[in-house]
Amino acid sequence: MKKIITAALLLSTITAGAQTRKSYAFIGPAIYMNTKSSSDVIYGGTAGFASLTKFGSIGAAVDVLTKADNGIYFPVYLDIHAFLAKKNEGAYILAQPGYIVRSKTYISFPGGSVKESGGFYFGAGIGYLSHIVKSGVTAQLKYILFNTRINSNYYNDVTKQNNSTNAVALSVAVAF
Repeated sequence: MKKIITAALLLSTITAGAQTRKSYAFIGPAIYMNTKSSSDVIYGGTAGFASLTKFGSIGAAVDVLTKADNGIYFPVYLDIHAFLAKKNEGAYILAQPGYIVRSKTYISFPGGSVKESGGFYFGAGIGYLSHIVKSGVTAQLKYILFNTRINSNYYNDVTKQNNSTNAVALSVAVAF
């Protein structure tokens, strides 16, 4: 929890320090599809804020994602956009470095246990931002890579491994 609060404060400081013309917030649904298995789908939502700068926008966001019988994932990331046109609207490319937090971190069963902790998160892709009067719409198609760490103990045989997930994500959000 300390990491989330620290990251949020750091990201809000960075955003506040950007030379802004306008700020906006966004909220909407998101879907992540694992590239290794089309049946492995993660559903959720996204929310965040950004400040428009001369060349794009910079902000912070969090996704709340749920995977069947596997708890909730909370990617917290810096949201960086570079607009392809010279105006602060339209198509953009994006980069989203961050950290993923897990809600279901410890599972116990007869003879052992499994503990999963958060790890690296990165997204890259394309998006579109449209302002309509005081609100608008933003849509993103991105490739996601996140890595969590798993420690398992089965009859005192301790193993440590990384669990990498590659996914294609689509999100559409209302910007206001």
